[in-house]
Amino acid sequence: MGKLRLLICLLALLALGAQGHRTARQQRGGIFFIDQGWSNSKSTSFDGIDEVVRIPDEDALECDDEDELTVCLWVNQNTAAANQAPVSKIDATTGALENTWSVVSSNISGATYRFQFYTNGGACNAGTSDLQVGTTNALTAGTWHYVCFWFDYDAVGGNRDKQRIYVDNVNRTASDTGAAAELNDCATDFTVGGRDPDSTNRMDWDGLVDEVVMYCDALSEADMTALYNGGTPIDPATVNDSYRVYLRMGDAPDSASTFNNAGTAGNGIGTNLEAADLVTNVP
Repeated sequence: MGKLRLLICLLALLALGAQGHRTARQQRGGIFFIDQGWSNSKSTSFDGIDEVVRIPDEDALECDDEDELTVCLWVNQNTAAANQAPVSKIDATTGALENTWSVVSSNISGATYRFQFYTNGGACNAGTSDLQVGTTNALTAGTWHYVCFWFDYDAVGGNRDKQRIYVDNVNRTASDTGAAAELNDCATDFTVGGRDPDSTNRMDWDGLVDEVVMYCDALSEADMTALYNGGTPIDPATVNDSYRVYLRMGDAPDSASTFNNAGTAGNGIGTNLEAADLVTNVP
């Protein structure tokens, strides 16, 4: 009887440990696996000069067939400054703008700033964008924010229904210029920390970036709320694992030269980054 009680106690302890490490059997993409836990311990610090992470252009990065796009990431700008791009898919070479979509900080007021989000359905090299939307000054420098840039050409309504910017799980879209058009397929790299390194108008990001995810899908607000997770990063695969890009931005097995992409596109390539740029300042 004593041995049986001891066995029961041991089994109870093992069960508690399993709960603590999230070893529940789950299913993703038709494959069952044991989830051993997920944590976020690193982000990438960009110097605002010449450091970027890029994924060379390929079909998996193009959303022109779907005409839907959602890009979400955690950002922390060191000092409120205009004309900085935390993420983009644009080669902003003077006189030959290859613009698929891009994001730029603007409208500085003290320590606060806002984002402008551009999409283009016109000809590549046209040097223009079709629709630009902007937020209110909803972001504060030196503070982590979760931003989602969302586009659905077929959404019912006007420009601000088709193209939106969410900041910390709130739709902050407050202005629009132009008209929505179907997304084009320009041969531009997916770039974090600025614009395509070949650009002459780089708009490098001076600050931190973490947990970058891109879908060729207009995520539901319920999904974006789940990704925000009350202000704490979460494994996006537990919400929606159809991403084309998912960069951890520093967590293993990332290095300063190679950033693992868990999506269907290729890995990210670090440019001018060093090991010291993978920092422990996280949301």
